[in-house]
Amino acid sequence: MLAGAPGTAAAAAAASVLALEGGEHALAWGVALYVICVATWTLADAVGARLVFRGKIPSVPWRPNLMFNVYATPRRNLLDRISRRMAAARDGNDATTKHRHRHRAFATVVGNCPFAHVGGAALARAALDRQPVKSPLYRAFEAFAGVGIFTAEGDDWAAKRSEVLGAFATAGLEPLAAASMRAAAGLTAEIDAQLAAAARGKGETRRSPLDDAEKGEGGEGRGGVGLEVDTAVEMDMLPRLQRATLRATFEYLAGVDLPTAAAAEAGDALHDATDQPARPAGVWEDEYLAAATDLRALIPARARSVWMLSDWAYALSPLGRLERTRIREARRLPELALRAAVPGSPLDHLRRGPAHSRRRLAGRSGGSIFGDWFLGLFRGLFRLGSRDPLLDEATTLLFAGHDTQSATLSWALLRLAGDPAAQRELRASLADDPAAMESLGLAAGDKAASASTTRTEPVQPAWRTSAGAPVLEACLRETLRLHPVAPFVARKLTSDAVASAGADGGDALTLPAGCAAGVWLHAVHRDPAVWVDPDSFDPSRWLITDSNAGGQGAGFSPRADSIHHSQGSNTPGVRVRFKGSGFMPFATGPRACVGQHLAWVYMRVVLARLVCAYEVRLAEGEGEGDALTPSVGFTVTPANAARVRLVPVGG
Repeated sequence: MLAGAPGTAAAAAAASVLALEGGEHALAWGVALYVICVATWTLADAVGARLVFRGKIPSVPWRPNLMFNVYATPRRNLLDRISRRMAAARDGNDATTKHRHRHRAFATVVGNCPFAHVGGAALARAALDRQPVKSPLYRAFEAFAGVGIFTAEGDDWAAKRSEVLGAFATAGLEPLAAASMRAAAGLTAEIDAQLAAAARGKGETRRSPLDDAEKGEGGEGRGGVGLEVDTAVEMDMLPRLQRATLRATFEYLAGVDLPTAAAAEAGDALHDATDQPARPAGVWEDEYLAAATDLRALIPARARSVWMLSDWAYALSPLGRLERTRIREARRLPELALRAAVPGSPLDHLRRGPAHSRRRLAGRSGGSIFGDWFLGLFRGLFRLGSRDPLLDEATTLLFAGHDTQSATLSWALLRLAGDPAAQRELRASLADDPAAMESLGLAAGDKAASASTTRTEPVQPAWRTSAGAPVLEACLRETLRLHPVAPFVARKLTSDAVASAGADGGDALTLPAGCAAGVWLHAVHRDPAVWVDPDSFDPSRWLITDSNAGGQGAGFSPRADSIHHSQGSNTPGVRVRFKGSGFMPFATGPRACVGQHLAWVYMRVVLARLVCAYEVRLAEGEGEGDALTPSVGFTVTPANAARVRLVPVGG
């Protein structure tokens, strides 16, 4: 009861009654008795929860953070600490212990909930498959995302998920591909402008620096910019990728680009003679990205801190006030997207669906009428979330879309900068496939026409299929393996999760129904039971050629399942391997990411364009280890904001 707003209200009401009826003496005894009862109940539950995993997996105490501010950079690498703890359990000297803990897991008790931290691929899949209920930890996201698809449960979640998937299917992928190409063209135009400024500062000459930079939809390589000299520039790519990704995500969801929506909003403001000044697109973007950056660290940090114990206390704290301010700022752009959404867009589809109707007042499935009313009142008083399910969903989709994809692309650039050979191979593979280049919005010249005349079978665009540009796909998959989009996924188990005994003689392990399981995807993707040389960046592990199609291929362990299954390719002789059960960057099971197929489209388009336009190098004076230091929040981003050195290709 203490953990939620209804519990806090009940305690306050009881205290008020005691004070009015019995005076201060009765109030003091009532408070003391209440504290004793709560402490006894909590201790009993904690002991019982600890016995759930006794003898099965190692147990560690839960130490919530005393969080009074948000750290811009990590003090310690949380992901490495988790991986080391799991590796220590697996690789112990005692053979029995090693076999018992082959599942790479350890336990703790969060409050009064038994919680298993999972880093083994087999146990992770068992914990996520057929588990539709999220962990209570996700309540920390409700203030921002309301009860959208990310936090909803039960029938409410099922209805909203169905409508979101239907909206994406109705809109199709073509509008997203076009928006991605425009965003990528705008990004390279900005980079070229900075390169041109750097060249002018050195007294060098160059052709028209922005030469038709934003003409068309990205069909002119790097926007038609001619770079005659080997000028290099260092820049932070993460904020630039965040802005470009936000533009593409907004355009896809609303069916109209952000500058057009902002201009229409400004025109309406002038027509209505309001006092609010017109806001250009850049102002909308700046406000949203600044708020999202804080929320990206603030919301998940609260879920690991003492503030998770009371909504009321958190709402009154300095961090609670900061969060409310950032939430108000971050929800203005989704509101604009809803007002600007055109017929046929995903948001327009959701607007007409019953699960996202503004008249739908029910919160979580199974909640009482009083509980829903009180939760709505509490949110209204402290400006947490909303009672508009459509706005909740727009907020969820816009935030998840821009944040996850920009983070992945940032890591991809850093990984390629640290591996020049892989970068050259990727660039050459694209240049040698004119059809893929053309479909990705890159200049292919006469080669594309000649290639199209020689192909007899239909070729899907490279942005649509993993087979379209195999080396590009391999680089993205390997980036997502080492740097999964969201590092942590939690579920409340509604049935037992069973990981069978391994071929090495390890014991089977059952996580009982009722406990929570937190899957650390960073550890799962480095499980030595599945991956050979798991910490190395090796895109070739995802590729097979006709010459080794029957073999294991470099990079995969013989213990990995389904590795012989491969997909067709637009590039003759090279194919992409089946992902396998140990790869789950977008989670798996019924609560897997609904937008993962959209993310692949955008990332393929943008990474291909950047790699074909620039040679990416590590920033001067920075080693690869320093560049790969993570900042852990809602997503894992580079702590150095993906600072790299860009050199024009062919300059």
